Amino acid sequence: MHQITFKTKHTPAPSTKQDPRWNALNAAQAAMGALGLRDRDIAVLRGLLTFIQPDRWLEKLMVHASNKTLQTRCDGIDERTLRRRLTRLCEVGLIVRHQSPNRKRYVIRDEFGNQVLSYGFDLSPLRENLIHLQSIADEQRTTDLRIKVLKAVLRDRLFKLLLSSFPSETEAIDVAPLQKLLRQKVGIPTLEVAILTVDNIISNTLDSPVNQNQTPKTSDSVSQIDRDIQSSKKEYIEESYNATKLKVASQESSSDDIALDDCIDAAKAAMDFSLHRPRTWEELAHFADQLAPAIGIQQKQMLRTKEALGQRGASLAILGLVEAFGRIREPSRYLNTLIDKARTGGLDLVRMFRSLTVNARFPAGNQSPLIA
Repeated sequence: MHQITFKTKHTPAPSTKQDPRWNALNAAQAAMGALGLRDRDIAVLRGLLTFIQPDRWLEKLMVHASNKTLQTRCDGIDERTLRRRLTRLCEVGLIVRHQSPNRKRYVIRDEFGNQVLSYGFDLSPLRENLIHLQSIADEQRTTDLRIKVLKAVLRDRLFKLLLSSFPSETEAIDVAPLQKLLRQKVGIPTLEVAILTVDNIISNTLDSPVNQNQTPKTSDSVSQIDRDIQSSKKEYIEESYNATKLKVASQESSSDDIALDDCIDAAKAAMDFSLHRPRTWEELAHFADQLAPAIGIQQKQMLRTKEALGQRGASLAILGLVEAFGRIREPSRYLNTLIDKARTGGLDLVRMFRSLTVNARFPAGNQSPLIA
């Protein structure tokens, strides 16, 4: 039986000297945003640099390769794209095209081997402007980091705006364009103006008399309900399950008395925070789940609300509380009261929703007083 043995050869350590071609390419790639270049422009520039010998970097950097050869070196891109990218590199000033009379690329040498004529692409501008390119690249990195930080700040401000208050119809703003800035390529001044705008809105909202003393407080009734649920016996839960199920079905049928469009039209302040108009009750329920934490409704309490009021009833309650946010000091405590009424069968969901949205639906004189 034969056994092959491998002999370990001494592998010389790689040279620490950097290739000047790739240093220039890295600088151009880092500055591509400021120069208006694309990924394919960089790919074509990389292909051109492969024809340059590293030890001849300080000489005249001419490339005489044909388009077909360049296509192979540039990841096989089509010829039309290659032509456009070469033109773009010439426009930026990274390369210079020396056109021959017959539009071919070649070199003419004399009997001593000296170049007399040379047609092709000259990459010398890339080498000569390397320091300037590195400077542009550093500025681009700083700009990109600044934009990233400003977008994070704007995202934080929009979240705080959602938590701070729900403006009235006259004070409401469309936050959708501000949210789009987080996904678009925008400059630093645009983001700074957007942040300043949101900061002013938050400041005015918090300083308004309607929002004084509206800091959500932990309700004793919430903690008591949690303790009651944890200490409930299994027999009691099983006995009350069927009765609760019947009450939820009754509440669901009660919520059918209002149309989806009427509900949306009444909840104008809440709809200001929606990117699009809900088309189904399921979409409205999903939107209500997103709004609940903004008015101090935690997930556990939201689950209890759905158990007592049903999914549609819970959506009506959340949207109604958003509309009445300026009149209700503790939405969480008020929601617990609705849950208790629903469990005893004494809650009309549509009537409850209309009473909470009274400012949006009825004229002055029929408005309810401030609710504790």
